[in-house]
Amino acid sequence: MPKIGRKSGQAVIEYVILLAITVGGMLYFIRTMTGAFDKSVPKMGGTFERQLRAGAAPASLWKK
Repeated sequence: MPKIGRKSGQAVIEYVILLAITVGGMLYFIRTMTGAFDKSVPKMGGTFERQLRAGAAPASLWKK
């Protein structure tokens, strides 16, 4: 039976740690972007609606 050395076990642990850091970073980025998107879309919609009602934005934007 071949012996498994310390180096191969160390490499596996390093890859697992690297994967965990990468996944954690990706999750943080996704949460940050989702939060920013959720906050900005209603503001843009409200601003656009006010501009349409005031006549600042052309109504032709709604036509296809």
